[in-house]
Amino acid sequence: MWRQKRQEKPVEGCRVSHYLNAVTDSAQRATVLSFKGLVFNLGYGTLGLLYAGLLAMLRGSAGSPMSEEGMFQASLPWLLGYGVVACLLFAVLVVVSGNGQLSGRPATP
Repeated sequence: MWRQKRQEKPVEGCRVSHYLNAVTDSAQRATVLSFKGLVFNLGYGTLGLLYAGLLAMLRGSAGSPMSEEGMFQASLPWLLGYGVVACLLFAVLVVVSGNGQLSGRPATP
């Protein structure tokens, strides 16, 4: 008898879901987890569209046709820059929204 392989969630999805399960009332848990799923999907979709736009821009600016590998290599410096900017924005968001506290408790005035 064969077993159906469980689809694994990304690590960040598991951590966020576990946290939301712990802090959310059971009456609202399904709504909160559905909203989390929506936000993650919108984020992944936005990243995909931005990357597709980057590839279209690189393809248009290339003087001669590029191979897929060449396009990927040309996009790598852009991805590094995006990662640095995203991390900085996230750090600013954490500091501004919670006074730097990541414990899940509200900041004390």
